[in-house]
Amino acid sequence: MCNPPLSLGASLHAEAARLQALGLPQVEYSSKKDPGLKADIYGYSGKITLGSRYCLNRRPKKSRLGELGLISLEQARQKHRSNRQLAA
Repeated sequence: MCNPPLSLGASLHAEAARLQALGLPQVEYSSKKDPGLKADIYGYSGKITLGSRYCLNRRPKKSRLGELGLISLEQARQKHRSNRQLAA
């Protein structure tokens, strides 16, 4: 399944409601603006978690940034950018 890009205008909460209605278990969205920033939307619960993917010492790393609502999208972007700067 192809993952559509996450844009600033996208309403993640509306997408979560759509997934619940369709009965899909989980969908992952990626950001065009910040490569490696992702949002996982869980269709059964409607929970949206934000994560970061980057490479450190030539090894892939993943970092859970938080749940949307407890952390804003802008805060997640800042954390993701700092993760990538540490890895550079």
